[in-house]
Amino acid sequence: MYKLITLLKQIAVPLLFVLAEVLAILHYANSTAYNKARILSATNSAVGAVSGVFGSVGDYFRLSSENEALRDEVESLRNQLADLVADSTLVSSYSAEGEIVPYYFSSAKVLQNSVIRQRNYFIIDKGLRDGVQANMAVLSMQGEAAGYVVTCSEKFSVCMSVASIDFTMGGRIQGKEFFGSVGWSGGDHRKINLTDIPRYAAPQVGDTVVSTVSFRFPPDVTIGYVESWEEADDQTTIDITLRTAVDLATLRDVLLVQYQDSEELENLSSGY
Repeated sequence: MYKLITLLKQIAVPLLFVLAEVLAILHYANSTAYNKARILSATNSAVGAVSGVFGSVGDYFRLSSENEALRDEVESLRNQLADLVADSTLVSSYSAEGEIVPYYFSSAKVLQNSVIRQRNYFIIDKGLRDGVQANMAVLSMQGEAAGYVVTCSEKFSVCMSVASIDFTMGGRIQGKEFFGSVGWSGGDHRKINLTDIPRYAAPQVGDTVVSTVSFRFPPDVTIGYVESWEEADDQTTIDITLRTAVDLATLRDVLLVQYQDSEELENLSSGY
């Protein structure tokens, strides 16, 4: 009892001060309608600020799961599109003698990446147990060429980047039927080359360059955009510099594309 009395004596002054402040605020708040509105507005602002802080924290921790859901949705939509193409008799570019070429899509996350070497690679979190195979095309989530799978373990896969001196793929200027070869000669990872294009192709700055049909890439995948060109040594073709459609340095989530007839096409092509 003595300790309780001592404690009350110690906090009496602060307690009376707080009580007086509360009474003063209540008196002020109820004195006029204007004061009531000001107090209510201030209270709502404080509560909103606190709620915003907690909401932002919650949003941050939900980003991972939402990003995963987004990748799954893109994968699903791509496969639905492939099914629609397979059911359509109007899309002749996907067919060979009336048979529709099937493409299947799956998503993956980039775990490691490099853009400053002569031979640049990135590693993804899918492997043999997920159905990943060598030579599968790798696209950005927006459907732009990023590279292709080189080798796989059970859980992971190594992919060759577009920005690698060993990388090659077929390309053409969109809207024109001139085919060439796309490759990288080193330096800026955003600058790649389209060669073997006839001089009279007359490209324009900003033209889109897309993929041709191959055993890796589906047709019409965006590769990059024309920045400049110059006459080649043979004086009959031009060498075109492209800016890659995807910034490989910021690559985080990707789409894997499996062409069901890739092995047959590769075996046929290797004889020529």
